Amino acid sequence: MHFGIVAIGSRGDVQPYVALGLGLKGRGHNVTLLAYENFRDFIEGYGLEFLPLSGNIEELLHTNDVKKMIRSGRFVALGIYAHTRAKETQQQINQELVAGLANADVLVTSLLGISWVSSIAE
Repeated sequence: MHFGIVAIGSRGDVQPYVALGLGLKGRGHNVTLLAYENFRDFIEGYGLEFLPLSGNIEELLHTNDVKKMIRSGRFVALGIYAHTRAKETQQQINQELVAGLANADVLVTSLLGISWVSSIAE
């Protein structure tokens, strides 16, 4: 089987999917992991097929605006801010996901990617 894994988020969101991908690959499955471009070296370093998604969540998390929201505990505001910023790359990411998952038999993602991946699965 070919597993298409979509890991949206920071390294803490991506790393468990690298472990899952390695386990699946070790059992003879094909695995393609889609994540933000800044995780290319990390993912490919484990020998997994990587396809990049537009954007860089790490850059976003290190902006002054986000740091202030985190320090002040304004997590709803942070969610709204992240959602607004995600709209900037949403169309491009949609295209990347459709192309990258076209040959997958099984789609795997987290809560952060469920809205995109569930649409593609249908």
